Amino acid sequence: MIEEKKVQEQKVEETKKPSCGVAGCSMDKIKKAWGSEQEETKVFVGLALLVFIASFLPWSASAYGYVSYSFNAWNGLGFISILASLAIVLLWALPIFGVKVPKIFSDKEQERKVLSIAILVSPVIWFLKAFPYMGSLGIGLWITMAIGGYLVFVSFKK
Repeated sequence: MIEEKKVQEQKVEETKKPSCGVAGCSMDKIKKAWGSEQEETKVFVGLALLVFIASFLPWSASAYGYVSYSFNAWNGLGFISILASLAIVLLWALPIFGVKVPKIFSDKEQERKVLSIAILVSPVIWFLKAFPYMGSLGIGLWITMAIGGYLVFVSFKK
């Protein structure tokens, strides 16, 4: 009899708990962490996400007669920027979910400097490689180069 009441009480308590799927609870965690984050970190992570989005835009284009094609960051050297932007986002997001991230850098400042340089390096090399063909450079390259330059400037400003 007492055991049945305990089981019924447990069922009542379980129904009182919010039932959200994995994605719902995850979004709540991210929103809560994002709201308590410093403005500088929000800008850094937000721009890293923008670099990832810009990686799908054209970085260069070529045309030969009736055939034209374009390359984005996923075609070659731009992959460095993609990895660096994903590293920034994951280094921010994984601790929210309780994942222990190994410490590679001594502090956040060094981490930001290295990753911002990594974001800037691939579009600069791509630009230098395609310098004679300036008209063929795409918007994705310019966006990534501008964001990378800004992140390097802000990281080394302090």
